[in-house]
Amino acid sequence: MLRDALPERLPLLWPNRPLPALAATLAAYALIALAVHIAQLAAARRIDLRGDLRAIRSAELAVKLTRPAVFAVHAAAVLLLGALDATRAALSDLILADELILLLPALAVITLAWVSHYPVERRIRESLLIRDLDRGGPIPEIPTRAQYVAEHLRHQVLIVLIPVLALGAWSEAAPRAASALAPRLAIAPDGQAAENLLIALQLAGVFAVFAAMPEVLRRVWRTRPLGPGPLRQALDALLARHRIRCRQILVWHTHLGMINGALVGVLPRFRYILLTDALLESLPQPQVEAVMAHEVGHARRHHLPWLIAGMAAVVGLAWTAATSAAELALTRLGFPPDARGRIPVSDFSWTEWLVATLPFAAVLIIGVIAFGWLSRRFEQQADAFAAQSLTLANPAPEPGTAPAPPA
Repeated sequence: MLRDALPERLPLLWPNRPLPALAATLAAYALIALAVHIAQLAAARRIDLRGDLRAIRSAELAVKLTRPAVFAVHAAAVLLLGALDATRAALSDLILADELILLLPALAVITLAWVSHYPVERRIRESLLIRDLDRGGPIPEIPTRAQYVAEHLRHQVLIVLIPVLALGAWSEAAPRAASALAPRLAIAPDGQAAENLLIALQLAGVFAVFAAMPEVLRRVWRTRPLGPGPLRQALDALLARHRIRCRQILVWHTHLGMINGALVGVLPRFRYILLTDALLESLPQPQVEAVMAHEVGHARRHHLPWLIAGMAAVVGLAWTAATSAAELALTRLGFPPDARGRIPVSDFSWTEWLVATLPFAAVLIIGVIAFGWLSRRFEQQADAFAAQSLTLANPAPEPGTAPAPPA
């Protein structure tokens, strides 16, 4: 998106030299993967020799730093080396082909970081077996390397990649669909009606992607319906008491590696509540009901549509303000944008290039801050709802009376 918003001719480091740019990009990715692998080997050795807990933190930090490093290389390849332009020139107009080809090396490095980290993760899980035996708790199955990497891909990559690619594919396909539909609807291809048709198709695609995401999510993550029993009856009663409809309560399988719950979906027909296997195995039923009440609070207070509306408003305002500031700055520099918002000059300098990226930087920074601020308040409100709900369902006994038996 940033590349498409910038002028067609950018100041590249190596203009018209795609092979050196490709070699430099792949070499940078290889160095990142090698550095992470060496860090994991060193950490595993320190754990074996000295039982050093700091080695675990350093190994995890190396994996976390992989993602910003990969992002920086990817951004440099697209914006400074012309990788996107060269790929599009080779592939013509194939939908999503250029984006996927550019993403594959970045995703490969992120995946290799988890592959390298698995020995450290296995040592941690093996050491925790003694604790679980002493406590008499459930003994989790230690995942294989393939299972460990697949879980991280499901939970941290595919859950973001699938909707982003779906939206990107539709944004590329919608203009073609609008061009094909316009003659059938007797709409002039260059009028306001054609533009309104394109906007309607874009919005319909966004709505379809968001509506389908819960169904995609339950299949990307390993889930199954929560079976019948006292716990299921209590959770169903909680939903009925607050008149919340959902399609299913699902057990979210994580090899007992995560204690969490989640509410996905805005529409009741496509709404699911997920509870992880570790949560169900580790917590007593009253605490599981408390987690469930928290998720019900999100639905009862309509947090998902409020979050979408709030983020749309924040991003829209940030984009408008930053775009106006960038256009003003470029105009004062002597480079007024044309009707498409691009800078029609042949010698686009680094100064103008940096100013033109201002709207994207503003949206990224302000969007992250706003998302965190909104999410924290919604989580606090869901906690308050859960506390209120459980208190009303199980009121404290009057002074001098025996407490009622648990339900």
